[in-house]
Amino acid sequence: RRYRNPLADYRDQALFFGTFVLGVASILSLKWFGYSEFVATAAPVFLMLGYAGIALVTKQYRLREDKAGDNIYYLGFLFTLTALAYALYSYNPEGSGATEIIPNFGIAIFTTIMGLALRVLFNQMREDPVEYEKEARYSLAEASRTLRAELADVSTEMSGFKRKIIQITEEGVTDIAESAK
Repeated sequence: RRYRNPLADYRDQALFFGTFVLGVASILSLKWFGYSEFVATAAPVFLMLGYAGIALVTKQYRLREDKAGDNIYYLGFLFTLTALAYALYSYNPEGSGATEIIPNFGIAIFTTIMGLALRVLFNQMREDPVEYEKEARYSLAEASRTLRAELADVSTEMSGFKRKIIQITEEGVTDIAESAK
């Protein structure tokens, strides 16, 4: 058996690359077969949202929020470049070039905007370790103060208990001595 590092990035890399390949294939095939711009734009956006969901929810592909946000941003940028490349490839100077290029720019702009928006969202979700440390220190200081107060109360009560035991013992010894006389 070979050792597999559970923290290795190969699963995340495979998910990222698979999503990228599927997105490029969907953009190119949907444009090639003449689907509407809405459908051609929705496919990569849904893939980006699916990647985000998988990166957040599953244990197997779980990523830090900042890394997942960066990956989604890069997916959006790569889909943008794919749409622009298709727009330039399909450009025909003899035909109506502008009517072919502008819808492809729409796909490009929308995937970039979605990637950037999801990146910002993921970075906002990111939890700062410094804040956790400050909060933990504050909680520990508060628990320490509470413990000290409780220990002081216990010490006071133990002193009172000691005095009572000594008093009871002395009274008992005195009573036994008087009974013995």
